[in-house]
Amino acid sequence: MYTDQFLMKTRQTALQQEMTPLSDEDFFILLDHTDAKFDYEAHWHTDYELNMVIGAEGERLVGDSHEEFDYLDIVLIGPRMPHRWISQSGEGTHVITIQFHEQMLNYPTIGKRIFASIRELLERARRGIVFAEEVRPEIRDRLLNLSRSKGFDIALQFYSLLDFMAGTPGQRLLASDNYDPGAIVNQTHSRRIGMVCDYVNKNFGRQISLSDMAELTNMSESSFCHFFKKKTGKNFIDYLHEVRIGHATRMLCETSESIAEICFVCGYNNTSNFLRVFRNKLGETPTQYRNNARRMMMTRY
Repeated sequence: MYTDQFLMKTRQTALQQEMTPLSDEDFFILLDHTDAKFDYEAHWHTDYELNMVIGAEGERLVGDSHEEFDYLDIVLIGPRMPHRWISQSGEGTHVITIQFHEQMLNYPTIGKRIFASIRELLERARRGIVFAEEVRPEIRDRLLNLSRSKGFDIALQFYSLLDFMAGTPGQRLLASDNYDPGAIVNQTHSRRIGMVCDYVNKNFGRQISLSDMAELTNMSESSFCHFFKKKTGKNFIDYLHEVRIGHATRMLCETSESIAEICFVCGYNNTSNFLRVFRNKLGETPTQYRNNARRMMMTRY
């Protein structure tokens, strides 16, 4: 069975890690590119990134999300989330990228009540957030103003921008629950749910039964099923499938293992069951998913 450490190592070697120019002394960095070339392959880094693309259309990869974008695209991405924008546009395009430390969530200031909305925004960003079309012009204008500012006012404008984005309607998470099974713990704030999720994430390649979870949480099987459904909005078996399929999508993207090998590594006893669950969850076969993901990761212009 693949351990979490092996999966992380595979993920880091299969995708390029960007070493951002952030130093310990930086609050954030702002990169302003005109006539952007979109020639950077799929990559990840340990920092948050707010990315705005103006005047281009193409495809965007964030985790297991593959979508088209056009003209004005604004996305906030959390640490260690693979991402890439692909476009044939160059002349006339404008890309502004802000990168800031993962440790921002641990800043004493951010822990104050007044920053609660920003904390929640950053937690959600771990799956990537795309902002609604109707609020993008306001975010664009604030970003353009920020790029022209100097001095201490930059910090105030930056916090103001995050607070504004946190309160905008129509935000949509990009990477699925499958891709980030730990997200459910952040949503429920439940110690028992945390125990269950930790156990499943460490043992997804083995047989896991309701009786195992009942024993872990010191409940009867029926009580556990009711508790899990109440806290998460989904039944436990569906969650177990989501975790397994999430690991399968990462292996499809980031390793050359066969479909059959991935099936068994992710806890399925036969390929027909794996193929059925995968198609039900993602709407395509594992082979189709791998081909589409690799095209996004490796296409060059």
